Amino acid sequence: MYEKPLDKGSLLNSLLEASPDAIYFKDLQHRFVLVSRAKAESLGRSPEEFIGKTDFDLYPEDIARGSLNDDQRVLDNEEPIVNKEEATPGAEGERTWVSTTKAPRYDRDGDLVGTVGISRDITGRKNQESRLEAVQNLAREIKLTNTREGLYKLVLAGLKDIFVYDAYAICEKEGDDLKIAEITGRYLEEAREWEMHIDGEGLIPAACREMESLYVADVTKDERYLQGCESPGSEYVAPIEIEGKLYGAIDVEDGEVDGINRSDRRLIDILSNH
Repeated sequence: MYEKPLDKGSLLNSLLEASPDAIYFKDLQHRFVLVSRAKAESLGRSPEEFIGKTDFDLYPEDIARGSLNDDQRVLDNEEPIVNKEEATPGAEGERTWVSTTKAPRYDRDGDLVGTVGISRDITGRKNQESRLEAVQNLAREIKLTNTREGLYKLVLAGLKDIFVYDAYAICEKEGDDLKIAEITGRYLEEAREWEMHIDGEGLIPAACREMESLYVADVTKDERYLQGCESPGSEYVAPIEIEGKLYGAIDVEDGEVDGINRSDRRLIDILSNH
């Protein structure tokens, strides 16, 4: 079968339009000559607005200076910089994180004509690493807490500081009863006075009976759910277990269906088991 020769220009344009990564080409004076749509939109601009500009025209001076130094190092050594993690401002001025690789760029005659770079957004991963560090620090503080009341207040404050969900509660076990010890967020007033039995209804007793964390992505479809939040969506219950003994549970609710992500659920488990 006859195949048409590849149109490399068309392939490159398709890549620059579709890639979620920021791809960019610069000349020897560090001016942008071509950028991907993702690169341009990361600053709320069009690709055409980048052409002929340098990083100093687009970024704060400290960011631009660091980028220039890396570009010049690539040109001087004719060697790539691979997977450098760096902070950079987003379209709304927020801090984002990228993993950047830069390499020298040559023309058909083998002459050095500039650099090519690709930056992948790793903000989610960096934020998760930050939350993990915060949880580990909080877990160390918990081990130094001498009273239940102090422990509950510390855990609740930590949940509010580290995560961004709608409601948090600490449920305390007394005999076979479970009652709310600390609570914050968008809970209904009646939920603040709940007293449950470990063999009774509700997701909190269910998790405590099994001594296993329980996640319900859509509570409106689970008959065990007792409405405690203003806007029911998803709920995660993590039994508080110390040296194999059940002391209660951490309850987290969010108004979004499947709104509590897996990574955060694992971090909550770290707090509930110590």
